[in-house]
Parts: sequence; structure tokens; C-alpha cells
Amino acid sequence: MPSSAIFDASVVVRWVVDDPLTPAAIEASETWAPVAPTLLGSEFANALRSQAKAGRYEADWCLAQITRLTKLIDLRDEREHWPLALKLGLERDHAVYDCVYVAMAVSLALPLITADSRLTSKFSDLPGLDLRPLR
Repeated sequence: MPSSAIFDASVVVRWVVDDPLTPAAIEASETWAPVAPTLLGSEFANALRSQAKAGRYEADWCLAQITRLTKLIDLRDEREHWPLALKLGLERDHAVYDCVYVAMAVSLALPLITADSRLTSKFSDLPGLDLRPLR
């Protein structure tokens, strides 16, 4: 079994929607055992809502994708990571919900897989973070 890594929503959404980074996102999921905070479910659902609203995918298809999410990734409670996430958000002027992924990766000493260029630029120098941007 591959080693675990934290996956953020920018990667997980690309497992199911057509995007230039989809092949890299799928390859990452085959290289690492995906782990994420439970908040990923809400972010994933919101991204699917945006896809449906834009007419790219039917609502029934989106509902099927959210239903299978827990089979694709190990979702873990993030509450213990909130203090560090808030601290990082304040220090780096970044959304705390994104910082939850960073805090979880640092606390669990796992790589963070992301396709979020803003997150990458703000946290690439964070001590203790093994950041793996999709390319």
C-alpha cells in the first residue's frame, strides 16, 4: 500500500471533472493513499454545484460523485488542527479552510498534494511542510 498524503479539494475535484490536471490528479491518487479533513466533503460538493450550475455536468451525476467520495478518500476529523490552521491563516493572510489542509499535513508529517497555486505560493517555504503541487 502506498504511503499516505493529504489531498486538498483542488486535486480531488479533478479526479471526477475533465481538466488539464486530471491525469496528474489521478496519478497522485495512485501514488499516495489519499487522506483529507472532513471539510473536503463540503468543498467537493460546492465544486460539483458550480460544475452543474455552469451546465458542464448534470445534477444526478454530481450527486453520484458526492455519494462515492468516502470510498475514494480517508476523511478525518480536523478539529484538532483548527488552532494551527487559524495561526497559519493569520500569519500568511490566507483562508483558514485551506490552512486546515496545511495544518493537518504538518501535524501528521504527511505530504500535501495540491493544485492550488495561491496556496503553493504562500506556503512553499513553511518549515515542516512537504508541499507537492500538481503539474
